[in-house]
Amino acid sequence: MSEVFNINRFWKYFVHDLKSAKSNYWLSLIVCGLTPLVGYIIYEIPMLLFQHHFGEYQTAVKVTLVFFAFFIVLISFPAKAYGSLTDKKAGSNWILLPASTLEKYISMILITCIVVPAALAAVVFASDFIFSLVLPRYGHFILSGSGLSSAVPDLADASVFINVYALLFLNWVCNSLAFTLGAVCFKKAKIVKTYIAACIIGIICFIIVAVVLAIFTHGFDETLMYNINLDEESAIRLIKFILYSLITIWILAVGSALYLRVKTIKH
Repeated sequence: MSEVFNINRFWKYFVHDLKSAKSNYWLSLIVCGLTPLVGYIIYEIPMLLFQHHFGEYQTAVKVTLVFFAFFIVLISFPAKAYGSLTDKKAGSNWILLPASTLEKYISMILITCIVVPAALAAVVFASDFIFSLVLPRYGHFILSGSGLSSAVPDLADASVFINVYALLFLNWVCNSLAFTLGAVCFKKAKIVKTYIAACIIGIICFIIVAVVLAIFTHGFDETLMYNINLDEESAIRLIKFILYSLITIWILAVGSALYLRVKTIKH
């Protein structure tokens, strides 16, 4: 069992992996985390030059920039942190590191799916809180009640149907696994090739689901569809079940493929 997973050996490798990810990406993460400030500067400079006063920086704009920052980190971090594993020298050195395949895999998952989004969120929200206190017309802190209600007014209503924050996290996990898999599979143009591959797989899955639904509904028979009586609560439960089932299947499929790729990397 110790050959497969040893907690002390895993911790040493995890710390090494974390330091490597930090050295490769810390500056990019900070820049992305300060994206709302960049938007504020870009907006306020013309206001001061041409209208001679500060404009009201909209919280909705900040939220949009935060989503953009998370998107940039999501697609770029795996390639920058683990893309070198497809190179002969770096990949060979990584293979020789004293850790099992499972330990390397778990470390990769923890960093890409938990550590990185948590670190980015810490930078984004800590800086946003400070800037909301010291910068004129910067607006409310994003996570405050006033900030959320002005930026996403329907968020509370949406949470009745589904946990928005859990869905955002699961979305991060699904996509980070996909882009990490692409980073350790493709040698060049990792982000673009991963995106194209994901689109192709998505189209194939859509066709399969459509065919299955057509079979079970007898070619989308309208009479059969109308005879299915679901109250609002049952419909919401069904939607949740289908959504979370698809997410689970994606995570298991891509996560398994990533493990197999980590296990079979050779140079």
